[in-house]
Amino acid sequence: MIYGPKEDGTYVVEFKTAAGEAMAISIPRNEAAVIRHFQERMPYGLFVPEVPFQGQPFSWGSGA
Repeated sequence: MIYGPKEDGTYVVEFKTAAGEAMAISIPRNEAAVIRHFQERMPYGLFVPEVPFQGQPFSWGSGA
């Protein structure tokens, strides 16, 4: 869920699992264009089903 903009121009993006676990990040005013980009393209949100993990974990520093 995307909340905002708040009074200071920031947005809060909240992610929740089906089990109810949550994580939220704050997007500063100067990065708000990214949020608007996704709001325009996903007006009903983004839903990702929870499925058992299959394969190898991804690593940003793998160098591959």
